[in-house]
Amino acid sequence: MAKHLFLGLLLLLVTRAAVATEEPVVMPSEYTLDTLPEPNNPAVTLREVPANNYAVIRFSGLAGEDKVAAKAAELKAWLEGRGIEPLGNPELARYNPLWTLPFLRRNEVMIPYQ
Repeated sequence: MAKHLFLGLLLLLVTRAAVATEEPVVMPSEYTLDTLPEPNNPAVTLREVPANNYAVIRFSGLAGEDKVAAKAAELKAWLEGRGIEPLGNPELARYNPLWTLPFLRRNEVMIPYQ
């Protein structure tokens, strides 16, 4: 019998590029690669991503391209003002299902740094 794991409808979805070739989903910290069941879809792969430090700016509303770019620029300027060197490109984290009213949505732009 296949082992199924229900994690709920609310998972963190991270977009790493304007045209997403992958859509990482962050699993709850109590799970490891060894304790997660095998995906039943062959297009889904599991891999561990090493821990990293991120600078984050949080915002509500729709996460459209212009708004995300503005928030990324704001966060980059904040990092530069403090002499912090980014290690990669901005990532967008969305926390809510599509049916959430825009003013209630939680979004974050994240930039890795050392």
